Order: sequence, then C-alpha cells, then structure tokens
Amino acid sequence: MGDKIVLPSGVLAELAEYKYQEISDYRNNPLIEALPLIMDKMEVIDRLTVYPTISEEEKFLKPHLRFHIIQRLFSYFQPLSITIELEAKISRLLRQGYLARNPFNPNFVKSVNAEHLALSNNVEICCNELFRSTASSFTIIGNSGMGKTSSVNRVLSNIPQVLIHNEYKGNKISLYQLVWIKLDCPNDGSIKNLLLDFFSKVDSVLGSSYYSKYSTGRVSTSGMIPAISMIARQCSIGMIILDELQNLNMGRSGGANKVLNFICTLINTVGVPILMIGTPKSMPLLSKEFRLARRSEGVGGLFFDRMKKDESFNILLEGLWEYQWTKNYSELNQEYIDLMFLESQGITDILIKLFVATQLRAISSGKEEISPALIKKVAKENFNFVRGMLNDLRSGNINKIGVYDDLMEINIDGFLNNELNKINMNSKIKEAKVLKKQSKENILIDIREQSILKLIDLDIEEKEAVKLVSKYLKNEKNDLSVSQVVKEILMNFNSKEKEEKVVVSKPKVNDEKDLRVIVQVGKEKGIKNYSSIKAYGFIKTIDEVMA
Repeated sequence: MGDKIVLPSGVLAELAEYKYQEISDYRNNPLIEALPLIMDKMEVIDRLTVYPTISEEEKFLKPHLRFHIIQRLFSYFQPLSITIELEAKISRLLRQGYLARNPFNPNFVKSVNAEHLALSNNVEICCNELFRSTASSFTIIGNSGMGKTSSVNRVLSNIPQVLIHNEYKGNKISLYQLVWIKLDCPNDGSIKNLLLDFFSKVDSVLGSSYYSKYSTGRVSTSGMIPAISMIARQCSIGMIILDELQNLNMGRSGGANKVLNFICTLINTVGVPILMIGTPKSMPLLSKEFRLARRSEGVGGLFFDRMKKDESFNILLEGLWEYQWTKNYSELNQEYIDLMFLESQGITDILIKLFVATQLRAISSGKEEISPALIKKVAKENFNFVRGMLNDLRSGNINKIGVYDDLMEINIDGFLNNELNKINMNSKIKEAKVLKKQSKENILIDIREQSILKLIDLDIEEKEAVKLVSKYLKNEKNDLSVSQVVKEILMNFNSKEKEEKVVVSKPKVNDEKDLRVIVQVGKEKGIKNYSSIKAYGFIKTIDEVMA
C-alpha cells in the first residue's frame, strides 16, 4: 500500500506504488501497475472476510447496551465461492479496460486530444482508428437480499478508489486515477438524473466542480454525454458500477434506451468497463438491447441465487452462530441448521436478520437463550410477509420472483425499536415492583419503630413493647398506621392487665394495717374513709406533727 493523502473532498487517496507484473500484457502501464496485486483464492478469502469482535463480558451487559452491540452482525461477511468468482471478474475487468488507455501510449494520448477538440467544437464523439476499446462489462442479477451489492462493496473496499501518480520510471506524470465510481440508476429511469449523479459522485471524490458546471438548464442531456466521456478519460476511470438497473423500467419517453445507449458509448467509445447490478426485472432490458447484451458477457455474468442447503450454507451459519450476546449459549446442531434454512430459504439477508431478531427477542423477553421455538415464533410474527416470495424462490421462476423486488427489504430497525421498547417497559415495571416492595418494607419498619417508642412512652417496658408490636405486625396484613397499632395493642394489653390485677392485688383479710382493709372495714360500719384512717393513727394533727 502506498502513502495516504487526504484530498480536499476528505477522501483518502493513495500515492501510486508500481508493482512488477508477472503477466507481460500488464507491464509498462502505470494505471495497471498501481493496482493491488492479483490475489489467489486464499488471499481473497483472507482480505474479504469480516468477523466482528465479541467478548464474554459483553453478554452480561444491560439489555439496551447489548441491542447496540448486536448490530455488529450486519458487518459480518463470509466470502463464499461466488464472492471469490466476483472478485476475479472485477480484477480482470479493471485491467482489461486499462490495456488500451495507457497514458504513455501515443495513440491513446492522440485520441484524448481529438476527443477534447471534438468536444470544444460540439462535434459528436465516435470511435476512430487511433483508439480501440478493450473494455467490456458484466452483469450481476439477483433478487434483493441475495448479497450481490454487499459483495460488490466488500470487493471494492479492498481496491483504492483514488491513486495519485507523480512520477513513473523517471517520467513526470500528474494524474488522478479514479479507479472506480458507483452510480445508482434513478428511480424515474431518467438519463439526465443519471448523468447528473455521475458529475456529483466525481465531485464528491475528487473535490471537482463538474456538477455546478453541467447541472444548469443551459446544458442539455446530449451535451452532458461528451463531457462525461472526456472526464472518464482524463480521470482514468477504471470502472463504473451501475446499481439498481431495474429502475430503468420506470423511465418515460425512451429513457431506458437512452441510458443503454449511454452505457454502450462508455464501453465502446471511451473504453470504460461497466459493472451492472440489477434484479430479474432488468433482464428483459438487457435482452432487448442486443449490443449491450453482447458486451455484458465480456467476463461472464453472475446470477446471485439463494444459497443451497450445502456446505457453503453451513460455513456461513457456523460463523454467524458464534455471535451470541444472550447470557446462555446455544450450541449449533442439525436441528438449528435445518430450521434456519427453512425460515430463510438460503437468502443471506433474511438469515442474518432472523438471527439478529431472535437474539433481540431472547433478550427482551428475559429468556436469554436461542431456541427452535423462539426462532419459529420470531419468523412467524415478523417475516411472514415474505413467505409468498420464499415459496416462489423454491419454484425457481425468475420472472415470478421479480414481483417481490419491493417487498424484500425487511425493516429490522422497526423490530429492534419495538423490542427495545419492550425492554424499557419491562425494566420500568420491574423497577416499579422493586420500589413498591421496598417502600412497603420501609413503611412497615417505620411503623414498627414508632409503635415501640410510643408504647415505651406509655410506661410499657421496652422488651415487652418489642414483643407486643412484633407479634401484632406478624399477624396483621392490612394497611396500618402507628395510632392503629398502638391502640389495638393497648386494648389487648390493658384487658389482660386488669385480669392479672384482680387476682394479684386482692388483699389478705388478716392484714389489719393495710389501708384498703381499713377503708373497707370502715365502709361496712358506715364510717367515712377519713375517720377510719385517722382512727388507726395514719392521720395526725398539726400539734402532733410539731411536738
């Protein structure tokens, strides 16, 4: 890898480093020699594989935090045989396209100058004897969710988008090499919007100002195409990826034919390879346009079909299965393999999203474990609307499958938010229960302490007060207050005390000096209490006291 340079646009570019080419056709061409070396299968697997990080500690984080972590699975990428084939085709496409566009080839330089002159004089660009295109194209067809776009993006991520050339074998060269650029066919199939997207994407990478120059109403669509041809050559664009090709069906007033003619011009006249990506809906367009259909098989097309229930599916699922953020780990077995294939029908997007959704449900429900029953439940409740498409996939009817293009996108974000809301609500309910329980316990403790203190104030011994209150609260389940507790205890306590006093304090008959006996005897004889007590000498006169 060469030194990194940040362009004014913010894009990271690389200084070109020229590598020896074992294939003689690729030698002495700086645009090819600056590309990454051609990889074998093992190198492709190593470079394209993406295994997210996971740790045992993360499994015990709070649910709402694990919901964020689980989304790492959307970056998981396991190269399969079709991915390796795709990388090889892109590698060949790039190099073949650059063969005839060597900046040190005199004929190519003359053709660029001729094109610039033709553009200045508003003359239509056409092929000439100075330049013979070596570019070709190929098409990737597959339904949404099959992994075609994500696979292309993964391959492109290992190819520098911009290379900067300053000197090559002692020769000064000032050149920005835009290795690849990705465009999306507009929803309305408009050729003008596609061309404007080209200017915008080039500006976003190189920091140029083509869009502001050509987006004005004064520049017609026919005037934009020669400008794009010139930019493609001057910037040494290695490949244009044209995604969402099926959107050309939406074009009005011959929009689809104009786009297809534009693509043919780029391939045949300018020499820029084109990689087209679309759903089965785009196949009739390619068949109709014979010139493009012929050129689109330059390095062979690819059809991204659903995975079969074979070793490739097992490899993908085995790698995916390691990423469990539930507290309890479920071992992968044949039952899980059969079930995950049945519910996803080998569609990568559905497979990953089903695995993610099942984990989210396991966490939000508190089960904390993946199970066959949970997988079925999640698939039934949240993936039911794609079952019709899955049935048609089994039939292999490509035209019928195309009906479901717009239904393939599964809104995992909506599911995630719903499960997160469940977690938040469940957490709040649990917290409320804990707080309520704690509140009741605190209130009971407070009532107990205050009741004991109140009884002590009423001259009941502390040990007895503790015993009375504890016994009362143990048997009483209703809402209580301190006054109620004390009142009930005192009523029971006084009643018992009276009974005890009647028995214990009954005076003995022979205790003549007991005031109670003296008073009682006096009452029986009709003598007042004062006189009876005085007669026994308990009341003295002032003279007797002072004597």
